[in-house]
Amino acid sequence: LERAGVLRREVLLHHGESIPDDGEWLAIAVLGGTMGAYDDDLHPWLADEKRFLDKQIRGGVPVLGICLGSQVLADVLGGRAFLSDRAPEIGHLLPELTDAGRADPVLCHFDAPVPVWHQDTWDLPPGATLLATSGEYPHAFRLGSTVAIQAHPEAGAEVVGDWALHPGAHPILAAAEIEAAAFVDAVRSGGDRQREMALRLFGAWIDEAIASG
Repeated sequence: LERAGVLRREVLLHHGESIPDDGEWLAIAVLGGTMGAYDDDLHPWLADEKRFLDKQIRGGVPVLGICLGSQVLADVLGGRAFLSDRAPEIGHLLPELTDAGRADPVLCHFDAPVPVWHQDTWDLPPGATLLATSGEYPHAFRLGSTVAIQAHPEAGAEVVGDWALHPGAHPILAAAEIEAAAFVDAVRSGGDRQREMALRLFGAWIDEAIASG
């Protein structure tokens, strides 16, 4: 965003901040969190977020969702976000692009391993195109100007280290048979390649958003 000279406004809904209603949005990025996209009763702000995103998507505003954000978008667009009965998927992974993913102007840049940490997942929304998969889980889709990515191209080793220290992390790591230190080391070792890829990936999304505006 800084390289593109795009102003940004960060809204922390889980900290009690309200969605601004004082202007138009060029584009919106919906990021991750420890809650489920289906936890509206526990986190009432999720319902407000979904209504806001539905309105913006209907108005043609480009939206990018990452991890929880991808699950929220699946729910908004008529898919289903849910807790899988499969093992958690945690690691330093490179999801496999589908043919549509390789042709997509944004996902075509996804060519380096990144942190993955989830058990929640989604069913593909009606009309959406699957862009990436790990074999065990779907990993990306597009519907119009909405792009959803399950993995974390934006998260480096420091962030992943913080996740591993979260009080609820140990049983999830154990269920995935992942050793936290080795995971963080892998993300750190791949950091330069990930950063270069992420700049291309997010740069392409920003370019698309600017062009559509």
